[in-house]
Amino acid sequence: MKLMKVATGVVGLAATGAAAVYLLDPAEGSKRRARLGGLLPLSGDRSESGGPSSSTLDLAPRPGIDPIPEGETNDPTLVARVESELFRDAALPKGEINIDAANGVVTLRGTLDDAALADGIVNRVGAIDGVIRVVDLLHRR
Repeated sequence: MKLMKVATGVVGLAATGAAAVYLLDPAEGSKRRARLGGLLPLSGDRSESGGPSSSTLDLAPRPGIDPIPEGETNDPTLVARVESELFRDAALPKGEINIDAANGVVTLRGTLDDAALADGIVNRVGAIDGVIRVVDLLHRR
């Protein structure tokens, strides 16, 4: 039984190594990764640089994959939605604010220099779809 586990582990490592070599090959790896990701047709237009032309890239959402699903929002999705909405403004101090969510209640933590900015952030977060309540634990200097 122990020999079987060791053999399975060795085979798994060998397969992982082979896949890495195949996908990270300097000459052909980028094409292989693109095909694997579904970004390139197996045959199609190429740009002058040899990469995919803008007309062959499929940037539309994939069926069955919705980054922010409709309906009841789970906590990780709500955190992602709040971060996305809030940090669209590049002037906001992204590294200074910690965002957490539990059952629709969003908690903001961090320290900000501007009290008016902190109040504005709390108001903006409260207006985001899916947020039931905002717990303001932001410290103002």
